Amino acid sequence: MSDLTVVISPRFYETDAQGHISNVSIVGWFEAARTSLLTRVLADDVSSQVQWMLANVNIDYLAETYFGSDVTIVLDKVTVGNTSLIMDCVMTQEGRECVRGRAVLVNIDPDSRKKQPVSDELRRKIQGLLPEG
Repeated sequence: MSDLTVVISPRFYETDAQGHISNVSIVGWFEAARTSLLTRVLADDVSSQVQWMLANVNIDYLAETYFGSDVTIVLDKVTVGNTSLIMDCVMTQEGRECVRGRAVLVNIDPDSRKKQPVSDELRRKIQGLLPEG
């Protein structure tokens, strides 16, 4: 499971006027978690890292998140489709679930910019990081 976990130490500038972490920062943290996973999977092929286009992001803010305590982001489900990845995450702080997110990324051909199937090799690499079951 550690391959699917990222820890963020909130910075003061990420807070908003109400004193909690800005919703914009949360979206950025989710991107950092997704990027971390893709970098681990695609480390040997940097050019393939840029073949993913973000198609959709959904964020549910469940509780306020504050400066001064680390936030743990777990990609708790990654679904590999024909041309896409669906990545679900949970963010917790001090044992409280604060955020749930889902992102859909589409695999695109770098030349035509049209969607293309996820290769069998890439599918195996991604599934190799996922917990069994």
